[in-house]
Amino acid sequence: MIKTLLISALSILFIACSHRGNVVDFDYIEKVISDSPERAIVILDSIDRSSLTEADRHLADLLSIESRDKAYITHTSDSLVLDVMDYYSSHKDDRLYPLALYYGGRVYSDLGDYPTALRYFQSALDVIPDDTDNLELKSAALSQTGRLLDNLKLHSDAIPYLEKSIEIGKQSGDTFNLTYDYSLLSQVNIKVGNLPAARKYNAEAIRLATALSEIEQADMALELASILHREHKTDSALMVIRGLPDKVDPLCRNYSLAIAAQIYLDANVQDTAYIYARQLAMSNSPYKRTGFKIMFSPKLKGLVPKDTLLFYQPIYDRAIENYLDTYEASEAIIQNSQYNYQLHVREKEKAEAGKNKLYLLVCIISVLAALAVIGLLWLRMRNLREIVRLQMTLDTLRDFRQNQNMEPTGSTVNTQQEILRKKILHEFNSPKQVGCNSPVVKESIILSDIYQRLENFIAKNKSIPDSDGLWEELAQLIAVDSPEFRTRLNTLTNCKITDSEFRVALLIRCGISPSSMAILLNRTKSTISSRRSTLSYKIFGSGNNIKLLNPLILFL
Repeated sequence: MIKTLLISALSILFIACSHRGNVVDFDYIEKVISDSPERAIVILDSIDRSSLTEADRHLADLLSIESRDKAYITHTSDSLVLDVMDYYSSHKDDRLYPLALYYGGRVYSDLGDYPTALRYFQSALDVIPDDTDNLELKSAALSQTGRLLDNLKLHSDAIPYLEKSIEIGKQSGDTFNLTYDYSLLSQVNIKVGNLPAARKYNAEAIRLATALSEIEQADMALELASILHREHKTDSALMVIRGLPDKVDPLCRNYSLAIAAQIYLDANVQDTAYIYARQLAMSNSPYKRTGFKIMFSPKLKGLVPKDTLLFYQPIYDRAIENYLDTYEASEAIIQNSQYNYQLHVREKEKAEAGKNKLYLLVCIISVLAALAVIGLLWLRMRNLREIVRLQMTLDTLRDFRQNQNMEPTGSTVNTQQEILRKKILHEFNSPKQVGCNSPVVKESIILSDIYQRLENFIAKNKSIPDSDGLWEELAQLIAVDSPEFRTRLNTLTNCKITDSEFRVALLIRCGISPSSMAILLNRTKSTISSRRSTLSYKIFGSGNNIKLLNPLILFL
């Protein structure tokens, strides 16, 4: 006790020292809740709420509710959780909104308002994100929903929730809560009459319960005795039940007495059955009627004196009346809860159906839009191909007509050549070409073996003789990329281009710099510059157009 108080005092001192300017280390408090919820309660109660911002105050209140719930303190009021849920309902993007809804369900579950608790648990499940950070909360909400549906006698509806909670427990490795989920699922299957499933889940619960206390292990064994008894395996049930009423949790004692009394009665151990039945009859538990039922059983007729039965008769009558009154009230609550649950299910199904319809509509619209775009693109490409074909036909007809009507005289040839020359220069200087990026060396040239050989010559500082076949191979490579390169170059220079100037043009087409040209051609840089200037003059005529030489040759 002294150690606990000392730890709590140090924790309070830590929190007090760690929040200057009204800043509280809530991350630390959340860790304390996981390790010691009682200590977290002391820390949270010591925080002055008036010094906190609105967000921090509601966070502190939510953590206070969580710490009390994890400390197994029964909630007796809903005023605090209503304020917390009201705040987070207006901040639904906050990560704590699902947690607030979950503890709304826990509070109303403790208050006995099952319809409201069920509504909050369902709302929490609807908004909990599907990620690994929220597995624990989702598993808890599923487990609590299953437990609540079981209390409302909606046993078949409880099973899917408990099975989902078990799946998450396996995924996260939470064997502690997994044990209780298996145990509860076993009990629910007993109530729906599925004894093989109940036996299977009880075996899993007993297997995992080895790390729990002896009381909790006794509770799991009590379920096994009940299953064996329902399977009419009385001898096996009798072996399991022996001594269990004195080992189970005190809250489960009357339940264990009811099972034990019935087992001993069916096993003809009448004295023990009578002792347990009389203890039940004198208790204030819901199993009081079971005690009277066994005491008045024909099997105990010779064991229980008549005057004793007459003494218990009025007590039995009052127990029946109280049961009927309680049954009517609980039935009203259960019916209301069942209606609310079915209403929630229908609303959820409607929402999912609407969502599916919307998704289907979006898919159909997307497919139709994609088909429309594909159709328009296909029509456009077809029209473009037709335009290109007609333009080529028109050019062919025009050339044929000119050839038919014009005589091949020297002046005519010169005129035609000059027209073609101006046409090439016009295409090069057209607004469309000017607006584009500068022409670049084609990738097919850069990746070729010939280009790599040029790079090797440059790297080794070696020249290529004029008679070397590499020049012809280079001309053929460029002809593949641009079949009219040499013809158009001759047209631009009026067929006055020399072999040395053509080799310069080939190297320009490959993107070779003037300094590298000097190496490959075994000439000085000034000579290369002179050849470039001469070639530029032959193409453009007078004027300083040397800067246009490279772009033009790359354009050809």
